[in-house]
Amino acid sequence: MASSFEAVALTGAGIFIVVGVWFDFMATAMSASSTGVFSKRFTYGVHLFFKAGSRTFQSRKWNVAAGPCINLALIFFWFGLIWVGWSMIYLGSEGAIVSSSTRLPAQVNETVYFVGFALTTMGTGDFIPNGSLWRLMSVFTAFNGLVLVTLSITYAIPVIQAIADKRAFSSQFAVWGDSTESVLSHLKNDQNYESIAVYLKPISTQIPLVVQNHLAYPVLHYFHSPTAGTSLALQISVLDEVLRGLPDEAFERQPALYVLVPNCTKAITEFLTTLSNVFIEPAKEEPPAREDESKQSIAYRLVEQHSTIAVSKRRKLLKALVEEDGWNWQKIVNRGRLSASISE
Repeated sequence: MASSFEAVALTGAGIFIVVGVWFDFMATAMSASSTGVFSKRFTYGVHLFFKAGSRTFQSRKWNVAAGPCINLALIFFWFGLIWVGWSMIYLGSEGAIVSSSTRLPAQVNETVYFVGFALTTMGTGDFIPNGSLWRLMSVFTAFNGLVLVTLSITYAIPVIQAIADKRAFSSQFAVWGDSTESVLSHLKNDQNYESIAVYLKPISTQIPLVVQNHLAYPVLHYFHSPTAGTSLALQISVLDEVLRGLPDEAFERQPALYVLVPNCTKAITEFLTTLSNVFIEPAKEEPPAREDESKQSIAYRLVEQHSTIAVSKRRKLLKALVEEDGWNWQKIVNRGRLSASISE
């Protein structure tokens, strides 16, 4: 009775794992709007490992390597769980797999070996399913492995293009300056503020595209740029600070900013809301504001009015994002070059 109960429990656990992996895979790779429970915990755990390595060895190379490694590890994670699940299903029935030469029941390691080859559709023939039911199950196993691996690779490849788009978007704003103060100083040279108006027009539509890529490929959050100029965390933080720092005269000379600033604010708010669902918690302390920032300015009031997140909280979220990306906030507001919180 005990062995029968154990067999049923083993089979049930195997079915649970296989079904759970598929639900997790569908939520992560096919829904384009969420992350599966298993994947979310796994990717976050691997990211913590790389984050710890970055701090221990004081090298940004760990941050940069995190994304590609997590992307690849996720495929092996899904395949590994499927392998375990199907192995448990076969092991739940004694004699499900037998030796093709001796017809003796396969041992545990031999059954796991058979399942591995079945999932990769490369059966060797030295072990075979015993009976019609298990022959049919082996077909399902092979089909399961083929579909999972194919779809996993199909999911992983577009991530590379999404990363390129993300960095290209970041580099657009980097040409304006490497800090909030340098960007605002640059804009003052344009007496009519026409350049900032021209720049902000496409930004309000480009940020939502970045948001949708993060929803479709949550692993994007763990891809960190090796340079400040292509770091989305840094550039979007500078942009958010600049939006609130625009002088009143900019609105007088470019009335379009009354529409463009709210639109960009809403887009950044949507971006922050999306990231808050990927283990990004607001920093404990709000970063220091610019000395000449006025809460009564037109820009500040527009941002405050059109953001569903309080200014204080949005700055804490951005600070957490910047630090998660391996940089610090110190020179985002102040004049000077952006610096990494860890050495190259």
